[in-house]
Amino acid sequence: MTDAPPSVRDSQSESTSIRSGSDDAGGSRPLALAGIGIIALSAALSGLAYGALPEQMRIHWTLGMGPYYGPEFVPTPAVLTGFPVLIAGVALGSYWLETRLRRTEGFDAVSPYYAAGMVATLGVLLAVHGALVLVSL
Repeated sequence: MTDAPPSVRDSQSESTSIRSGSDDAGGSRPLALAGIGIIALSAALSGLAYGALPEQMRIHWTLGMGPYYGPEFVPTPAVLTGFPVLIAGVALGSYWLETRLRRTEGFDAVSPYYAAGMVATLGVLLAVHGALVLVSL
């Protein structure tokens, strides 16, 4: 590899350092930790609510505002397993996207906003999960 011109050697070593991600490996850690925590809270909420809820949960309340098409009730186990799986999918997707975006220029400037937005999104999903459990008690 010493035979190659300096520009080729430099580009090869640069592409290797970008692929390994050694300089920004810890950047995704807060998002990953928050995602794991919210997934755990959602799973704990489902576990605690499982015995206290009826066989079916109501997922739609008509307020007299026109026709509604779709199911009004859903089996409780589907909701209680579906929400943690949904939250885990969003958390994993956001972590995956962040690792890809870190390789682009200018992402460092918006990285805190991205992480805050994704944690807020996961928090909203957890709040909807909690609200659905509460109104079904």
